[in-house]
Amino acid sequence: MRVFNPPVNPAQIRTLEDEPWQAVNPRYAFQLRVHLLGFVVFLLAAIWLVVLAEPESRRWALPLSVFVAVVFLGLIFIWLPRRVRHTRYLLRELDLHLKTGVMWRRSTSVAINRIQHLEITQGPLERSLDLSRLVVYTAGGMKSDLALPGLQSDTARRLKMRILKSAQDEDSLAEPALDREQRDGSAAR
Repeated sequence: MRVFNPPVNPAQIRTLEDEPWQAVNPRYAFQLRVHLLGFVVFLLAAIWLVVLAEPESRRWALPLSVFVAVVFLGLIFIWLPRRVRHTRYLLRELDLHLKTGVMWRRSTSVAINRIQHLEITQGPLERSLDLSRLVVYTAGGMKSDLALPGLQSDTARRLKMRILKSAQDEDSLAEPALDREQRDGSAAR
């Protein structure tokens, strides 16, 4: 049996950058702001609880609180909008991709035929904003391999159904080949 495996010219490969990436819902920025605000309130409360327990720590508590507030404002107005703008996803016939990151960029890809199951998750804040997270699990993994955050709930459901249909179509294409192999194997006996 001879296998045909021609060389591939890298210059002819179409990159993912040429594809039409989809942005997450802009309400995702509000969700991130609320999460960040909760963390900052917790941090400031911890600082001032230390002050209540030990009054001589007042000399460093106020500058530290101001520093935390300035960092928080920087994150809210500079980093967070950029993070939402750089979070994009792409669904193609055979794969799903997610790009995230402002300073440290991350690109994750999952082949549709490797997907074991899908989940749509929502916390209380996401539910109130009509947002969802599509979580993708692949074969052989114990944790999620990909999570698409900031999707409008209807979009998350449509993506899930589209991925399931693609996986089902791929399985139905593979079944005739399996049947043929089983027939050939049983005929050879």
